[in-house]
Amino acid sequence: MRLDSVRREYPNVPLMALTATANEKVVNDAIRALGMKNEYRYQSSFNRSNLHYEVRKKDGQTLEVIADYIASRPKESGVVYCLSRKDCEKTSQKLQEIARQRPGCNRIRISFYHADLDPHEREQRHREWSNGGVSVLCATVAFGMGIDKPDVRYVIHYSMPKSITHYYQESGRAGRDGDDADCILYYHYKDKKILENLITKSSKNPHSQTTRRQIDQLYGCVQYCEDLFRCRRTMQLEFFGEHFERGKCNKTCDNCKAGRTPDRRDLTEDAKTIINLHTDVSKQKRNGTTLHQITELFRGSKSQAAVKFIDVKKLPGYGAGRNYKKFEIDKIVHALIFERTLVERGESNKGGFTTDYVYLGENALPLLNGQRRFFVDFPKEPHRPEGKENSTIKSTAQGKKALKTKHIESKSTSKASLEKGRPTAKNFSAQTFQIGDSSSDDELEISPLRKHKKTRAPSVLPSDATQELVERIKTLAQNWSEEEKMIGGKNVFYWHILSNNSMKSIASQLPTTVEELKGMGELGENIVEVYGERLVRVVKAFVETKGLEEYLKKKPPSKKHKVTESSRNGTDGVVNNVPMNQSSIVHVLDDEFDAGIDFAMIDLPDSSAGSDSGSRFFPS
Repeated sequence: MRLDSVRREYPNVPLMALTATANEKVVNDAIRALGMKNEYRYQSSFNRSNLHYEVRKKDGQTLEVIADYIASRPKESGVVYCLSRKDCEKTSQKLQEIARQRPGCNRIRISFYHADLDPHEREQRHREWSNGGVSVLCATVAFGMGIDKPDVRYVIHYSMPKSITHYYQESGRAGRDGDDADCILYYHYKDKKILENLITKSSKNPHSQTTRRQIDQLYGCVQYCEDLFRCRRTMQLEFFGEHFERGKCNKTCDNCKAGRTPDRRDLTEDAKTIINLHTDVSKQKRNGTTLHQITELFRGSKSQAAVKFIDVKKLPGYGAGRNYKKFEIDKIVHALIFERTLVERGESNKGGFTTDYVYLGENALPLLNGQRRFFVDFPKEPHRPEGKENSTIKSTAQGKKALKTKHIESKSTSKASLEKGRPTAKNFSAQTFQIGDSSSDDELEISPLRKHKKTRAPSVLPSDATQELVERIKTLAQNWSEEEKMIGGKNVFYWHILSNNSMKSIASQLPTTVEELKGMGELGENIVEVYGERLVRVVKAFVETKGLEEYLKKKPPSKKHKVTESSRNGTDGVVNNVPMNQSSIVHVLDDEFDAGIDFAMIDLPDSSAGSDSGSRFFPS
C-alpha cells in the first residue's frame, strides 16, 4: 500500500504523523504526500540542553586523543561514528590498543558494529554495550535507530556526517537520561571529498535535484564545522527552522566558550586573483587542477607537487597570497567552494582512482564582472590586557591529554503550553503548538500536567564515596538484567530495572531498610518486591566496609510510603510493562534517513511479532 492512498481509502479516519527530526520542507513534503489538510502541528524544541558540542581539528594525533579521552572515563559508555565499515574495524582495534596502555585500563573493551556483521553477532555486541560489558562501539549509521540506552556519556564523530540532520540524530544518542554528555566532532576537509564522491557514485543521476540537495546539505555540514564564531546550537536549530538565542547556550559549545569575535574582510580582489590563477594554470595543464594545487600556487609554494610541468613565471597570481597563513588560505578557498565560485568534481581515471578537480562555478563570472563581492570572516585578534599571559587555543596535536568538558548544571524544563479550545477548519490552517524543551524524546508529553524534573537531594556521603556506591549499584543491576535474560526477558537491560537517577538517589540517600527504600518514592512496587532486600543489603555492606557509619546520622527522616496503583504496576518510573516479544533493535543496512525522500513512493512495511516469552519481572 502506498502512503498517499491512506487518506483516499479511509477519508474519515483520524491520521497522525510523527517525526523526531525533520526541517520544515520535509514536514511539508510528508503532509502533502499523506493528503493531510488543516492539520494541527505539535512541535517541541530541538534543543538538548544537557549536550555539550565541540568541533576539533582532525590530524595525525586524533586517535591518540580519542583513546585518552576514553581511558579517562573507562566506566562510561560511548559511541564513535566512523565513515565506513572498514574504518570501524580499524578504529576500534587501534583505540583499544592505545587505551589499554593507559593506567587502569588494561581491561577496557572497544568493539565495532556495522551492517556486514552476522545478525546474531550484531545483537550480541549491542547487548554487551548496552549492559556495560563493552565501553565503546565504533559504528556506522547502521547503529542508531532503536537504540534507547539512556546513559551514553559521549558520542564522538571520527568522520564528518553527511548533513546537519545526520549529526543531530547521531549526536542525539548521548545523554538521554538528562545528564551532561559530550558530542565531539573531528573534522578534516578531505572527509567532505570522500562523502561527496560517495553521494555522486550512489546516485543514478549525479546531476539530479536530489543529488544536488544532498551535496548542498553536505556543504552545510562543512560550513558548520569550519565556523569559529556562531553558537553550535543556533546553527543546528536554525536548520530545523527554530530560532535559538545564543545566550541560552550557557557556553556549552566550543564557540560560545571561546567567545571569538569575527573580523569580516572584503577579499573580492583576492578571489579574482585565485579565479585568474586557475584559468592560467588550466591553460598549461592537460589534466585538471586540484584545489590543493591552486592553494599551494597562491601561497607561492615551490614544491614539486605544485609546480611540476608549470611555468610559474607565466602565472601573475603565483605567490599573491604569501602574506596569508595556511589556515587562512584554506578558509578563503573553502569559502569560494561554498559560494560556488569554484566547484570540485570527482573524475575517475582508467585505473578506477578518483581525483577531485576544480572548475569555475556559476558565481565566478559575476564576481569578475563586479556584480558580486566576496567576504570571509576571520577571528579578530583578542585584546590582551597588560600583565596577563596570552591565551592560546589548544589543538589536538598539542593535546595528548583529553580535554574534559566542564559539566554545567543548567537543565531547565519548561511547561508545555497549549492553547485552550479547538479551532475550526474555517479559521485555521496548519496550526502549530509549541511544546517546551525536553532533554529526552521520551519525556515529551502533550499535557498541561507535565511534571517537572525532580531536584535530587544532596548526598549524605562524600562525593567520591557516593560515586563508588553508584558504580556498585549499577554492577548489581547489570547482573540482574543478565538473570532476566536467562529466564526469558532477552531485552531487559539494567536501566529498565534501575534508572541512572534512581541509582544516584539511592547512593545519595542511603536507605538501609526496605521501608526507607519505599519512602524515597523512586521505585515501583515490583522493583522493591523483587530487588529491595538485596539493594539495602548492598548499601549497608558498603557503609560498613568503608567505615562510613557516622554519615548515617546525617540522613534526613524517611517519608512514609504511599502505595498507589501506578507505583504498584510501575517498574522504575522509566519502563512500564516492557514488551519482551519485540526487539528494540532496528538494523539499517545503509542510511537510516534521507532528507531527499520522495514521500509519495514510500510503502507501509509489514509488521511481525515474535513469540518470545517474558521474564518473571517483565511480562510479555
